[in-house]
Amino acid sequence: PNACCVSNDGNLILVGMQNGCWKIVDIETMLTIDENHDLNDSISDIQAGPSMSVFYVATCVLFTVAIK
Repeated sequence: PNACCVSNDGNLILVGMQNGCWKIVDIETMLTIDENHDLNDSISDIQAGPSMSVFYVATCVLFTVAIK
């Protein structure tokens, strides 16, 4: 992983990869809940929003908001 953070409720890990993929992982089971492969650049930062319906993903060229 290139970047990661824990959700505000402490139940999920958000993981950003060098290949532009990001994943949402359940902390207890370590199972991937969701993943996305639509970015081409290495993810430099990933951050949970106030609720898990929104989180933020950044690369060196792009900043995007993912809404779940």
